[in-house]
Amino acid sequence: MKNLIAFLSLFFLGMACFAFAEEKLPFVAQVTSDNLNIRAGYNVNFEVVSKLKKDEKVTVLEKKFNWCKIELPQDATCFISTKYVNRVVDKEGAVASDHVNVRARPDLKASVLCQLGKNDPVIIADDSNKDWYQITPPKNCFGWVNGKYLQFYSSAEKYAKENKPQSQSAASDNSGGVFKKILNKIAPPPQPKFEFENTGIVKKSGFFFKQPANHRLLQNGKIVAYLKSDKYNLDNYLNLQVNAKGNLDKESQSKYPVVIVEDISIIE
Repeated sequence: MKNLIAFLSLFFLGMACFAFAEEKLPFVAQVTSDNLNIRAGYNVNFEVVSKLKKDEKVTVLEKKFNWCKIELPQDATCFISTKYVNRVVDKEGAVASDHVNVRARPDLKASVLCQLGKNDPVIIADDSNKDWYQITPPKNCFGWVNGKYLQFYSSAEKYAKENKPQSQSAASDNSGGVFKKILNKIAPPPQPKFEFENTGIVKKSGFFFKQPANHRLLQNGKIVAYLKSDKYNLDNYLNLQVNAKGNLDKESQSKYPVVIVEDISIIE
């Protein structure tokens, strides 16, 4: 009886230590089942984006209920709309806009795995669909697996030390070299050309005479131009030193330029 009590005490102590170890996120876990689904979210209603084999190792980053958030393997299916990608060379591209969704399937109704920003690099794995590129999973895209099919293997820190790449420089080249190559090939967007650009202090035009615009741009107390804009509320810039850019109002009969402001910024 004493032996049984001792055994049970050790067993529950071991289980408690195991649970405690698991709580120290991130940690490395080992898969205990074959063909374990990686899903786009933390329940069975989300799409399967990849599968894991028994004894594979995964890094667990977060836990929700009985589900574990993990880094996606390179074969996971991730899709991005072709209209938001600029092809650079071969299978390399860059995102053309901010807040672009990466989805689990080539469908606007599919789950969003993550979002990419403008000029973020992408590696195109399949371009056979004219509307969607399948891409290599970006670093900030993750998947979810059912935690009951994982068992704690090692702390992330310990696992990283034990599996450190032989050549740190080679690993660095692989992770960053392609991205730098892509970004270097992206031509900066052409800057709009304006007919007028100048600095000065914004003032109200006054009401004594009919004025060509409600605001003036002054330098040393002298009028440089009249300002008007549908894009900006110029009252917000009163008495401030600004840099104003825009195009000339061709119909104005004023002896001073009348500028339709397209861009204005405060000079600190």
